[in-house]
Amino acid sequence: MHDETFHDASALIAAIMRELVDFPDDTPGVMDVLVRIAEQDLSEDNFNAPEPCRKPACRLLPQTVASGLVVSPRVCGAIAALEDRMHWFQAGHYSDEVMRQPGYMDSYAAMEIIGPRGFFTGDDFGLGLMILGPGLHYPDHYHAAPELYWLLTGPIEYRRAPGGFHIAGTADTIWNEPNQVHAMKTGEVPMLCIWAWTRDVDQVPVLVGAA
Repeated sequence: MHDETFHDASALIAAIMRELVDFPDDTPGVMDVLVRIAEQDLSEDNFNAPEPCRKPACRLLPQTVASGLVVSPRVCGAIAALEDRMHWFQAGHYSDEVMRQPGYMDSYAAMEIIGPRGFFTGDDFGLGLMILGPGLHYPDHYHAAPELYWLLTGPIEYRRAPGGFHIAGTADTIWNEPNQVHAMKTGEVPMLCIWAWTRDVDQVPVLVGAA
């Protein structure tokens, strides 16, 4: 099982890299992520199969992975192959009350492919997946880490403060500079995205206006 999981995790990273390479060179953040992935130790010696852990939002995986096949059969196929061995988590300081949305935590989850809770430890770098269920508002927040989102499903509404919300479509990328306040809203379609933090990954997101 160790060898199979190492192979499947490596295949998922390779699939993500192959897709990101095809983006135009001037797509904000994509080259930063590719460079940082290339700098990681992805050898079997640095591999650690995490304890599988599911969250309620994982019920949305079959739907979102199937929808994401239109964006990337390679990436979504690799996600499906590894899905039962992923460790999903939630930010410890988030709650329905903090997010001001009943049921928020039942429809939100993230996991790391590369990172402290992932298959490879990572060197001040994080790469993973995020699920956000339909009809949710991830309110204004910021973090020190520069961040890339690549949407496997959509569309969503997205904003960077102080601007308003704009549509980000399926297969779009979103790049957030360090400490840039940003927010997102999902519509009828649940969101599945690839995310990457390129540095300062040990500093948690800060919700604007949270007590």
